[in-house]
Parts: sequence; structure tokens; C-alpha cells
Amino acid sequence: MDIKLPKISMRGGGEKKTSPKKTAVRSPKKQGEARYRGLVISITVFILLVAGVLGMNFYLSGEMARNAVAINVSSSMRDSIQNITRDLFSLRLVINEDPHAPHIEETIKRLEQNVKLFEQNLHSFAYGGQIKSVDGATTEVEPLEGKELEVLSAAQREWGTYEQKLRTYLMSARDISVNTSLLDAVTEEAQNANNTIYTAVNALTDRITNRTIQRMKMMKTIQIGGVAVLLAYWIIFIFFFARRLQVFDTESKDARRETREILQTVKDGLFLVDKDLKIGSQYSAALENIIGQRGVGGKDLGTVLESIVSQKDVETTRGFIAQLFNKRIKPKLITDLNPLHRISVEVDDMNGFKQERFLDFQFSRVYEGDDIARILVSVSDITAAVRLEERLAQEREQNDLQMETLTSVLNIEPDLVSSFLSSVRQCMSRINDILKLQVGHNPEVLKTKLRDIYREIHSIKGESSALRLNSFVVLATSFEDKIESMQRQPELTGNDFLPLTVMLDELMAAFKGIEQLAKRVGVVATSKQDGRNLPPTHTESGLMKRYFDQFAQDIARRNNKKVTVDCRGFDEIQLPQQTAAFVKEIVLQLLRNSIYHGIEDPIERQTVGKPETGVVKILLENGKNNHIMLTVEDDGTGLDATRIRQKAVEKGLYTEEQAELLNSKQLLSLIFASGFSTAKSGNEDAGRGVGMGIVKDRIQSLGGRLKTESEKGKFTRFTANIPVGE
Repeated sequence: MDIKLPKISMRGGGEKKTSPKKTAVRSPKKQGEARYRGLVISITVFILLVAGVLGMNFYLSGEMARNAVAINVSSSMRDSIQNITRDLFSLRLVINEDPHAPHIEETIKRLEQNVKLFEQNLHSFAYGGQIKSVDGATTEVEPLEGKELEVLSAAQREWGTYEQKLRTYLMSARDISVNTSLLDAVTEEAQNANNTIYTAVNALTDRITNRTIQRMKMMKTIQIGGVAVLLAYWIIFIFFFARRLQVFDTESKDARRETREILQTVKDGLFLVDKDLKIGSQYSAALENIIGQRGVGGKDLGTVLESIVSQKDVETTRGFIAQLFNKRIKPKLITDLNPLHRISVEVDDMNGFKQERFLDFQFSRVYEGDDIARILVSVSDITAAVRLEERLAQEREQNDLQMETLTSVLNIEPDLVSSFLSSVRQCMSRINDILKLQVGHNPEVLKTKLRDIYREIHSIKGESSALRLNSFVVLATSFEDKIESMQRQPELTGNDFLPLTVMLDELMAAFKGIEQLAKRVGVVATSKQDGRNLPPTHTESGLMKRYFDQFAQDIARRNNKKVTVDCRGFDEIQLPQQTAAFVKEIVLQLLRNSIYHGIEDPIERQTVGKPETGVVKILLENGKNNHIMLTVEDDGTGLDATRIRQKAVEKGLYTEEQAELLNSKQLLSLIFASGFSTAKSGNEDAGRGVGMGIVKDRIQSLGGRLKTESEKGKFTRFTANIPVGE
């Protein structure tokens, strides 16, 4: 979203748009331009007049500065020619003395310096350049032109002959054997050249001085005239614009007052940030209450956000706003990247208490001309809307679950529904009894209590999964997740079980919903008696086979496997209801174990020469002495002793050396240990290490025995010998 404004002079100022396209807010900008156009033009003209006067002053001052340099150079030349003549005559007086005497040596050096200085000054006047004075200072000299150059040429011609004789003499000035005629000749030349050169240089100095005086007079005239014009213009400016400025000030005060009233009234938090993420001094009154912080004006937005969102979100927000300042990126392309859209935060309610809120930050560009000046941030407290959405979503979810449950119940055999209700009711009753047990603070007893609850919940999940009651599976899985998190705690207390009580209530509520639906569609729920004293049960022909086959196919589909179930004996044998319920539960757990751990995937089976579809055999038959024999066998990979040993070491049950010494019987017994699973990760079908413990527990509760046989790469067979009573 973009906002284009001429100026921002109010809390959050600007006009917010609903379209992401860039739109100019025409009215305020046009009015602002018309209002200040005359003022801007007048000030511009005044500045140009001032600049003109100052420019002429700078120009004339520069020229006078250059003239002053020229005067200094010409004066230096005049002094140099006089010094040369004086030094020559001084050397003439001591012609018969040792030229290496200190006073003669000093005179010769001074003569050389003056000759060099004169030559340097003469050259700079002719061609321009930098010269160094005797004290080492550097001065820029511009070349002479016109009449001044002609005057300089006369001195230059005279100097040419004079300089040649000077150079000849200076080359042998320190040689005592040289004839003195050279000094006589140059001294004679000095008498002739001195006056000519001095007169020319003096004339040059006079011309430059006169030119400088003229420039000074001109600059004075310009200054007086310029000041007069500027003063007159300023008087006119004040006269015509003072009243208009008063009108503009009144309008500005009214605009600020209206803006202040808007910002005091608006329910959203509004503020501006610049490229450095600095919050503007003006913002809506609601902002402080929404984010739970006072005095945020002038602070860094990242610093303000750190108290309510994660550091990662703060850094992401910085990057997001940086992209908004990039003109090449269209806002609609990055709108979905807003890290502060509908976020859950904990803010101070201004009374010292933390309060959970849902906030929604929206960012809009604010333009000045074609440039992005700032970002307008709008913060809305959407807690009420989110709560309403959550409530509506929960209601929709409950309705969907009810419809799903109703559909599932309608597609399930009535006997299976009755059996499910009976089994789950008993499991929940046992969980409730376990939760009520007062076991003190003994950690080991508390762990056992938690393990027993885990087995009952896992049993409920298995029953629900077999009937495709997904809503119940979800609740049971959440229950299991909570138990697993408790198992990871270093120490348990009685209070840690309170959340399980709440979750059991939710499970019971869902159970009652299924029970009521079953009654409405004509399925008679099983009696709420224990079940152990109920008469024997006999199911519809083929019912259990279909039941187990459906369960097996669901597991195979989730794990990308193919399986066939060969189920026999359930139509011929009548069992007491409690025994039948436990037998069904045992079969479910063993069937899940066979498909997940035993049956290979189709490609692997074909690789080892097996049919791609695995087979699980379930056989129920009468045994000796009023016992039944339950066998569950698969033609899969068999129990992996190496994997079992490795898992035992990983869980800390044995060291590597101890694990290697375990025999086959000891290894097989490990798979029934609580929390032991060879699965690499957990899912709905395996990995929690509970199912085989349920098998062992249920068989023992019935007074039976379990035999496990396995051959690697060929089969795994579980055989339960269970008494059924008289």
C-alpha cells in the first residue's frame, strides 16, 4: 500500500489507501503548492539578488587578491634588481680578498638567490605559475596581458643580456685565479641595466595598483547599490506576505488540531518510521495501550518490538521494512512476507500484568514527490476477531468431526460399534481408577502409574484406528504425546498428572458423543457392566475377518505396503465378552506390529524373491484343557536381533558387551518392554514402544502364556495360550 503526500507534519499524517497501487493524494498537495508558490518565488528572487551581489563581490575580491599578488611580485622584482646591483658593488670593493671568506661567500649566495628570484618572478609574470618566496611560501601567479605584458617585455629584454653576464660571473665567482675583468664587466652592465629594469618594473607596479583601486571603487558601488535594492525588496516582501503567512499559520494550527483529535480518537496504533527504523514523535494515543509501552516516540522500532516478539521476527521486520524503501520492489509482491501479520504476543496491560493479544501490523509507503520518505505503520488489536475465528473454527471442527463420526458409525457393523464402546468404556474406567490411586511421591511408582495409563490410551487409539474414528485417534494421540513429554521429565510429581485428568474428560466427552450417535442410528451400546461376567459372545459370520482386514489395509496404505490377511476361527469359537475384547485387542496390536515391522515394502520383497504382497495369518482355535490358541504370523523379514541389541544399548538397558551376550530368548523378551521400539521414528502405527507391552499385559491378565518364534528373512510368529474358564 502506498501513500503520497506533500509533507508530514502531524501524528501519523497522511491518507491511507486500500489499494496497493501508488496513488497521489491530489487535493492536499495542490493546495500546498498554490499556497506557498508565491512565497517560494519571492524568496528565490531575493536569494538570487543576494547571490548576485555576493557573486560580484567574490569576483572583484578575487581579482583584487590576484592584483595584490601581482603587486607583491613586482615589488619583489624591484627589490631583487636593487639587491643585485648592491651586491655586485659590494663584491667589487673586496675584489682582492679571498672569495671563500665568510662575508664574501654570504654576499655571493645572496646574489645568486636574488638572481634566481628575479628570474622566477619574471617568468611567472610572463607565463604564470607558482613561485616561492625566500621564506618558502608558495604563491600562485597569473600571466600578465595587454599593456602590462608590453611593459614587462621591456624589462625582459634588458634582463636577457644582464642575466647572461651575471650567470657567467657567478660560475667563477669563487675562483681566485679568474681574471677580475668579469666582475668589472657585470658591474658596468648593472649600472646600465638597473635603471631601465627598475623603471619598467616600477611602471608595472603602478599600473597594477591603479587597476586594483578601480576594482575597489566598483565593488563599493555594487555593495551600496545591492544593499539598497535588497532592503527595498525585503520591505515589499514583508508588506505583501506577512498577512498571508498569518493566514497560513492559522490554517496549519487548525490542521494540527484536527490531526491531534483524529489521533486521539482512532482505535488503531498509527506511527511513522524512517529508513533507520526510528519512530516519529507523533503517533496515535491507542498505540501505547495496544503494545503496552509508553513514550515510544523517537525510539528504534526494533527495540520496541523486542519486548513482544522474538529476535528472529525483529530481524525479519528490519529486512522487510528495508525492502519497502526499495522503489524497485512493488508492495504487493512482498505483502505476504510481512512477519508481523496476525501475531500472538504478550504485552503489558499498563497495570503490571502480562496479557496475551493478537496484533496485526500493516505497512504503507509514504511518498514525498516520487521518493519514499517514511513508512506508515498501522497496528490493530485483533484479539477479539481472532478469538471469534477460533471459536467458529472449533465449532466447524466439532461439526466436521460429528459428521465424520456419524459417517464412520453408519459404515461400521453394529456389533463392532458395541464392542468398541464397551472396550473404550472399560479402558477409560481403568485410566480413571489409575489416576485416582494415591501413590505418594515415589518416582518409580509414579512412572509405573504413567506407563499403565499409556497402555490403556494406546489400546483406545488402536481400537479407534481400526474403526477409522479419526477424531478419537487424534484425541488419543494428543494424550500419548502428553504422556511422552511427562516421561522425559527428570522427576514426576502428583501434580503432573492433573493435565491428564483434563484430557481424560475431553476423551470422555468425545466418547459420549459417539455413544449418542450410535443410539440415534439404532446401534445398542453394550451394557456398562465390567464384561467379565457377561455371557459368551458370538459374532456375525466373517465380521472379524472384515474388521481385521480393513485395519490391516489402512496400516499398509499409510506405510506404502501391500498385505493380505488370512483370518480363521473367529466364527466358530464363542468367547466370554471380556476375553473376546482382550483377544481382539491383542490381535490389533500384533497385526499392527506385523505389518509395520515385519512385512517388507513391495520392492524389497521382490528383491529377495517374495511376492510383493505380504501375508499375515490370524488363527483362533481350541486348545487343550479349556484353552484357546491364538496365533498371529507374518511372512516378513523376521525379528532383527542386531537392531534389537542396538536399540537396547541406545536406551541404556545394556552396554554393548552385555547386549552381545544376550541369547535369543532374552532378545525376544525385550520387544515387550515398556517404551521399547525398533522404529526409527514414531507415527500413528508404531514407534512408541507400547503396543507389545499391551499384548503381554492382556495375556497375563487372562492367565495365559505367549510364545514368540522368528526366523530372519522368513517369518515371525506369536502364539498365545489363553484359558477361557469353565
